[in-house]
Amino acid sequence: MGYLLNKLYGEQYYVIATDFNEGSVKVFDKISGQYVNRFFGTVNDKSAMEYYFKQCKLENFILPFTDAKDHPAINSFLHRKLKMLGNMGSMGDIIDWKIILAENYDLIVFFQKT
Repeated sequence: MGYLLNKLYGEQYYVIATDFNEGSVKVFDKISGQYVNRFFGTVNDKSAMEYYFKQCKLENFILPFTDAKDHPAINSFLHRKLKMLGNMGSMGDIIDWKIILAENYDLIVFFQKT
């Protein structure tokens, strides 16, 4: 859906990522046909961006990438190819390929725990 919206709206399309270190989310279970809670433990994978986000001074934060461009270390991080383990669809299937945050999103909302 995001791909189609981006194609339709281009620069007017503002993409917000939500991510978390650990906790549960409600997802649609294909087998039962119902929404269920799914728990995710703390992220310890150094190839995942959540590993680094969980170490930030603030437990929960909102980071607009336009602001981050002024900070070399953060800007560099946003251009690294990392996994985003909280990147999932409504059915809870984790999309585990590596992405570059700055190329896919405009802002991230991160929660230590959901």
